[in-house]
Amino acid sequence: MTKPNFPNRTLYHGDNLTFLRGINSGTVNLIYADPPFNKNKDFHATPDNIASGAKFTDRWRWDVDVHRDWIDAIKDDWPGVWSVIEASRVASGDDMAAFLCWLGVRLLETHRVLRDDGSIYLHIDRTAHAWTKALMDGIFGRKQFRNEIVWFYDDAPGRSNRYFRASMTRSFGIPNQRSGISTMAMYGYPLSQHRLSVTRPRAPSAASLTSEARPQ
Repeated sequence: MTKPNFPNRTLYHGDNLTFLRGINSGTVNLIYADPPFNKNKDFHATPDNIASGAKFTDRWRWDVDVHRDWIDAIKDDWPGVWSVIEASRVASGDDMAAFLCWLGVRLLETHRVLRDDGSIYLHIDRTAHAWTKALMDGIFGRKQFRNEIVWFYDDAPGRSNRYFRASMTRSFGIPNQRSGISTMAMYGYPLSQHRLSVTRPRAPSAASLTSEARPQ
């Protein structure tokens, strides 16, 4: 078994693609990813936030944000993933395709570094949810999809003339082809090893996920 080439409990600051490419294959147990959502907005932390001063742009352009080597690698090795990106470009525009290409090369690296019994959770909202699900199916395999966790918060603003936009989605799945059971919230541990349960807290605006290892 390949051993990790990174120390445990280490925080790296920078582009995660650079660090992912330096990690040995099949050495990571758990990944939680919270990427931009393709909101076509600029974001910054408020002055009273611990991350005060931090900011990022969630706007995407095919001619600016997509690298030629990403396109070549996906086309050559992952035709299913490339089909999703092409379809999104036709149906949803260049910005969606650029976002998926940026996200796709990083998800491909997570697929490589995950162990056979590893899990990945992807946090996304409705903006690119459908395309991201298709992207992950192309990378991890549709049968490896476990479930979808929807986080509902009751303090979101809403108007009477439209549906409330008060939820986010976390997707979790498993790359292990041998696990068999599958169903975008879950691509991860075989269910024979872990029991997943969602508990309802006292406050309706929050939810928690617990995982208990079963005795072997």
